[in-house]
Amino acid sequence: MAEKEQAGGAVTTRWMELITALVIVALGLLVVYDSHRVGAGWAEDGPRSGYFPNIIGWILTVAGAWIAGGTIVQSVCSRSV
Repeated sequence: MAEKEQAGGAVTTRWMELITALVIVALGLLVVYDSHRVGAGWAEDGPRSGYFPNIIGWILTVAGAWIAGGTIVQSVCSRSV
């Protein structure tokens, strides 16, 4: 994915990808925090109310971190070429 030179204060696609990925990480961590607040464990009668949101929060966090890492690696590799 080649980036074109942009004029002045235009934001590149890579920066927007990175910002979006970091927002996804932040939302995932917020979901994880809140699910632990309401109880994210396993009770005698099954999962507590924060169990499944906890899993979704971790999926969001890992996915956002994966996108952010890929964007950073792609940016570093394209500069070194």
